[in-house]
Amino acid sequence: MVLWGVLTLLIVLLVFFQFAWFITGNVWVYSKHKKVVYDDPNSSFYCDKTLYLFSFWIITSSYIMIGIGKISINK
Repeated sequence: MVLWGVLTLLIVLLVFFQFAWFITGNVWVYSKHKKVVYDDPNSSFYCDKTLYLFSFWIITSSYIMIGIGKISINK
């Protein structure tokens, strides 16, 4: 029984960490949306285009899926 409690605690901590990391990623990606530069590696706002767009659309698609799930549950 003690092992079950420890595993539950670890899972809860992992979920909170993932949620915090998701919010942090949102702030990092969306705060730079209009400022990101793809061409000048010396710019402080430089980011690889593929990496940035991948991150942007993964986060955006997560919100779309959450919205679809919310709509589906409320029917």
